[in-house]
Amino acid sequence: MHRALGHERVVAGIAAALGGGALFADVVAVEARKAVQTDPQADPHRTVVAVRVAELPDDLVSFTRREPGSLPAGTRLLPLVSAYDQLLRRTSPAQAGEFR
Repeated sequence: MHRALGHERVVAGIAAALGGGALFADVVAVEARKAVQTDPQADPHRTVVAVRVAELPDDLVSFTRREPGSLPAGTRLLPLVSAYDQLLRRTSPAQAGEFR
């Protein structure tokens, strides 16, 4: 984040995220990008890229936190583990009574 946004923006993002009760890096990134949009001329040595930030609800804590019911049902088949089950059922020579 520091490479693209600069120290002042990242600190502003951290302060805004903590002020809202969020402790996640993705919220800090969004808030830092909002700081760029509110004052793009504060750092003339940085190239400012226009970033469109969606309006977020106040109760949002993290982009990565999802409720299990809100996710779509998976369409992938479950992996087959029967070959591994067979390996686990094998006994070692010591267990089978074979000694060398």
